[in-house]
Amino acid sequence: MNKSAIIIDDELTSVEALRGLLNRYCPDINVVDFAHGVVSGLQAIEKNNPDLVFLDVEMKDGVGFDILQQLPVEPRFQVIFVTAFDHYAIKAFRFCALDYLLKPVDPDLLVQAVDKAVKVSNEAMANKIKILQKNKNGNEKIVLPSKDEFFVAEVNEIIRCEANGNYTIFYLKNHQPQLVSKTLKEFDELLSGSKFLRIHKSHLINLEFVERYLPKDSQVIMKDGARVEVSRRRKDVFLKYLFNN
Repeated sequence: MNKSAIIIDDELTSVEALRGLLNRYCPDINVVDFAHGVVSGLQAIEKNNPDLVFLDVEMKDGVGFDILQQLPVEPRFQVIFVTAFDHYAIKAFRFCALDYLLKPVDPDLLVQAVDKAVKVSNEAMANKIKILQKNKNGNEKIVLPSKDEFFVAEVNEIIRCEANGNYTIFYLKNHQPQLVSKTLKEFDELLSGSKFLRIHKSHLINLEFVERYLPKDSQVIMKDGARVEVSRRRKDVFLKYLFNN
């Protein structure tokens, strides 16, 4: 089934490059219009009511987020962000499980992103964008994708994460554990910082939920009662945190 798309990007060369890739690798995507900024992008969306929007992050008259915030109603289209290098934006997208493409766009990743986008419901996309907007001043919520749904979790309610093959089990305050269809490595890269620490190849913990440390057993007792092993390789980093806080 053909899907209509618009490209919003202030670089004409990027627009032409992306349109060429779509014509070649995604023949079911019909580019019906393009725009070069926030104002013209809003006009193009209103005029065409597209199924899919490729949205540049940084433009001369604003950022792509501005378009989403200025829409009069919840978006009824899928969004794939396009960015050159903005690390903060990439992290924001990953927190919300939103797709993004790095310039220059890789054809294989483009096909994957389009395939995923056309399968996501408008409601799910609208919810992801809401989380993105709420996280504007800090990543307070995270979207956890499972096989059949997306679970929205407060970051400060994550007690710990445990590797389970290519999946990750999230243990949350006041919620049942969530089996998430991403690896622990991905969440380590996303969450590690002031509050989260990888203490074992299979365990990422929220340091604010540490209750006790048992040196003899090299284990941490979490506030939910779980005993989590601290590996020898990561013990020094963990102990440094304990003594400095």
